[in-house]
This record gives sequence, structure tokens and C-alpha cells, in this order.
Amino acid sequence: MDTATRKRTATPDRWALALRRAHENGVACFQISDTGEWVATSTSKPGTVYRTDGISCGCPAGLANDPICTHRAAFWAVQGVICLAGSHDPAPVPPASDTVADVVAFLSPAQICPTCNDTGRVVTDGFDGRDVQPCWVCTKAAS
Repeated sequence: MDTATRKRTATPDRWALALRRAHENGVACFQISDTGEWVATSTSKPGTVYRTDGISCGCPAGLANDPICTHRAAFWAVQGVICLAGSHDPAPVPPASDTVADVVAFLSPAQICPTCNDTGRVVTDGFDGRDVQPCWVCTKAAS
């Protein structure tokens, strides 16, 4: 018996199916106010949320290295990147990839990072003032 597992890939059809399941099952996304992180509700475990940034997810599928899950699909829908077929605000389908660089390229065709505006730095308000960190999306080195 072959115990090797098949590597799951990201395809437009799988994104569409994940978004449909997220919508049908009532997956909701929320942003945590003090950290800016996003979480999505679990449909199988009431009272549970999974942290997601659209690239990774803390759900069982995400932890099993599946590049697509209902939580990430719901996240991208909230960001306005994807939508259900027939909705009033059509959006393009995300790339068939699970890399940060590919998603950033998809989100901003002009190749400008939407998180740092191509500066390579993200400025946040820390408890002791402004905190400057390298961009976690495009990973450009701050110059």
C-alpha cells in the first residue's frame, strides 16, 4: 500500500470551491485591532478561529500544507480579491500558487507591494513609539 500523500496545488477551480464552501458554511473573517492580524471562524469547531494572512492558515488543511482552505478564501474575499460567481462585484481569481511573491504580484500588477508601497519597511505604532520592521509581504530589504 502506497502511503505517500499527494501534494495539493492551488488552482482557480479549487479557490472557487473553497470560497463557495466558506460562504455556504458562514466562515467569517475578523481583524484583531491591536495586532492587525486576521482570523477566520471554524465551521467544524464552534468558538474556534484560525489565524490567516491569505498565504498561510492555522487550520488543519493549512497545517497539512494545503495551499487553499475556506479560511484563506474568505480572507481574500474580504480583501476584495475574489468573489462568488454571479456576485455584483466580480474580482479576478487568485494565482495558482501559494508563494507570497506570486500573490503580491497578483494583487498589484504594477509590482508595487500593497503593504509597504515598495519601501521594504512597515511602520507600526509600538507601545514605546513607532516601530519599523522589514516588510513581511514582499520581503524587500529596507534601504
